[in-house]
Amino acid sequence: MTDQPDDRSSLAVAAVWASHVMTISLEMALPALAGHWLDRPLGTGPLFLLLGALFGFVAGMWHLLRLTAKRQADPAHPGAGRDRPDSRRPNGRSEDS
Repeated sequence: MTDQPDDRSSLAVAAVWASHVMTISLEMALPALAGHWLDRPLGTGPLFLLLGALFGFVAGMWHLLRLTAKRQADPAHPGAGRDRPDSRRPNGRSEDS
């Protein structure tokens, strides 16, 4: 990543975050819907629905954790690394408090 601050407009930043939110939402919902769609003709009850929901949850959480780790590692973002234990004082409070 770069050491330069983010000079995009607030609308561009909002569009990127909206894209991330929509992607993670679809990753969680579509596998469950596909499982429900498969269950109906196969007569398997909620089997594929549950498998799809589990897969979607795991995929969405993995994507969310990857996104969070990438943001925390980027020094160009304000507050990056602020919540890490090494940035705390011995009394347990952060440097901002």
